[in-house]
Amino acid sequence: MAAALDSLCRVYLAVLNHKQRTREWLLSLALAEGFDGPAARRLSSYLMILMEGAIITALVQNDLYAGRQAGEAAAILIDRCKRQG
Repeated sequence: MAAALDSLCRVYLAVLNHKQRTREWLLSLALAEGFDGPAARRLSSYLMILMEGAIITALVQNDLYAGRQAGEAAAILIDRCKRQG
C-alpha cells in the first residue's frame, strides 16, 4: 500500500512539474509575440485551458478533431487579445 501511494505521489509531482513547465513555455511564447506581462499571463492561461481541454476531449470522446478545433479557437483568442492591447 505504501509503495502504491509513493508511486502515485511521484506521478502527481511529475504532472505538476510538467504543467508548470508548459505554463512557462506558453508565457514565453506570449511574451515573444509582444504581449506585456499581465496580458501575456492571461493569454498563456487561456491557451493552457484550451490545450488541456483539447487533450481531455480527444481522450474521453475519441475526438480526432479536438486539437485542430483548439488551434482554431487559439487563433481567434490570440487575435482578440492583440486587438484589445
